[in-house]
Amino acid sequence: MSSEPQVRVFPSDEALFRAAAEKFREIGTQAIREHGKYTVALSGGSTPRGLHHEIVTNFSSALPWKKVFFFWGDERHVPPDFPESNFRMAKETLLSKLPVPADNIFRMPGELPDATRARAFTKTLCVSSFTPLPGHYRALISTCSAWDLMATQLRCFLAPRG
Repeated sequence: MSSEPQVRVFPSDEALFRAAAEKFREIGTQAIREHGKYTVALSGGSTPRGLHHEIVTNFSSALPWKKVFFFWGDERHVPPDFPESNFRMAKETLLSKLPVPADNIFRMPGELPDATRARAFTKTLCVSSFTPLPGHYRALISTCSAWDLMATQLRCFLAPRG
């Protein structure tokens, strides 16, 4: 893989979403082959809807979904059924339409107070990320040593795998 940035221009949103879904499948297939699982951090907002639609419509049989694990990179400070919840959008547009086991979905508890939410999600990430994340990224968790789940601060960032 080249270390130089690559810019690709697509003639339409549909072409962009198709290419993104193909890359999603490609990285997922490689991750499962090399690590036995594919760990995905979902983004919020409305932009991912097109990608979710493409995956559901044309790539629903492309991956063994029992080996795919979903996390969130961000979430609004709202309950999971709230109209502006990133979890709700992903559930409605992607997760409820694929055979993803419920145990493979790790939502960020946006309805909890900040400190409680940080502790809960830190625990989730610590337990889930002691093996390197597949694909081109791995999660690095600070304030979480080995099985010390008493962290009160969450700082999670993505770094290129070297």
